[in-house]
This record gives sequence, structure tokens and C-alpha cells, in this order.
Amino acid sequence: MDEQQPQLADTLEDANEPKSSDVLLTAIREAARSFEPWYTQCDRIDKIYSLARSIGGSVVYQDPDFDLFWSSTEILKPAVYARPPSPVVSTRFAIRDPFLDQVSEMLERTLATTLDKACIDDVMKGVRDDLIMTGRGVSWLTYEDEEHQRVTVEHLEMRDFLHEPARKWAEVGWVARCAWMTADEMHDRFYQASGNAYKTASFLAGFGRRATVTPTWPVRCRTGWRATQVCSRAVPRWAAA
Repeated sequence: MDEQQPQLADTLEDANEPKSSDVLLTAIREAARSFEPWYTQCDRIDKIYSLARSIGGSVVYQDPDFDLFWSSTEILKPAVYARPPSPVVSTRFAIRDPFLDQVSEMLERTLATTLDKACIDDVMKGVRDDLIMTGRGVSWLTYEDEEHQRVTVEHLEMRDFLHEPARKWAEVGWVARCAWMTADEMHDRFYQASGNAYKTASFLAGFGRRATVTPTWPVRCRTGWRATQVCSRAVPRWAAA
């Protein structure tokens, strides 16, 4: 690493400038650079799989090896995940207690309702397909306590999740996800901490009401949460400087 670049730390903070995002952005860039060969391979698999689909009733890509890959993928899908889980809540030991039985039933119903409202089936199918195609599927859980007090679960695309490179998961010090935010959302999230600095972000074309969006990177490290104050200074979508 260049000596001029900020050195990484367990807290992902610069001791001299606590509000600076330089250390965090450097960690994201370095991690993205480490995973680039895997991203390239995954993009190639996705491109081949997409070309093989029928367009207007005619097959635009034919390959015997791909036919085997496609059939194996379809066979694996129901084996990896077929339907949403059914929550089961009970006491750890067999204890006959009417109160505990009632609490368990209430928790089961709460979990079943939460999973249904979170569209868990669509999320898990996305995770399953990514796992089969690329070897990794990611879901991200968020607890919203300001207004709704609820737990949400999202399926993250391949390039929308990143973690510290390590030999095994127990050694990973931080994880990050890409949150695509509009200018109004950026204002609500960052104005109090960094003023109008968020306006320097590079916004991309979105869809519908989210006409313009920019990638933002909340990061979870072992010492707690930290998010860059103007996250898109790292240039959009993993661009490694």
C-alpha cells in the first residue's frame, strides 16, 4: 500500500481526523480490488447464462456444456431452497407450562407474519440462485427502530456486498453493503454531519421515483457501525482508483 494512503485500523477511523472517511474508503477500494478477479468470472457466467435464454422464441446461444450446466442448476434449485421456512418456537427443555406455551405460540405467529411481510421467499430465491451460480448468496437484515420498529431483509446483488479479505470468515473484521440513495435520502442521512458535501456525489440514472441514485456504503466492523460521510467520493460501483 502506498505510504501516503491512510493505514487501515480495527475501527476504520483516522485517529487524527475522526470524521474523515479516507481510511474507510481506502479499505473499500482495496477489498474491491482483491475481489475483482472473482467479479470478472461471475460476470462471464452471468453473461453466458443470459445469452442462452430464448429471445422471441429463438435460442441465441447453444453449447452442449452449457446445457449440462443449466440442467444441473435447475436440479439444484429445489434442493438448496424450495419454500419459505416455517418458524417453530418452543422451550429448550420439555417443560409443561401454560404461560411458556402461550409465549412460544405468540413468537411463532410474530415470526411467520414478519417473514411473510418481508417477502422472504423472493429474497431467498435470489440468494439461492446467486449461491448456485457464483458460489455466494447474500441477504442483509436491518432493524428499523426510528419509525416502524421492524426487521427488513434484502437480497444483495453480487457487487452490492463487500467484506474484508481474509482466509476464513472468523477473521473478517468488517462487512459493507451498497445502499442506493437519492439526493433527498443523502440529505437526510449526511447533512447534519457533513453539510452540503453530499452534493458532490456522482448520481446515476434510476427508475421511477428514484430517478437519480448514488451508491453509499454503510460498514459494520467488529467495534460497531460506521458509514462514510460522503460515500460516493469513492466513485460509483466499486471503481478502484
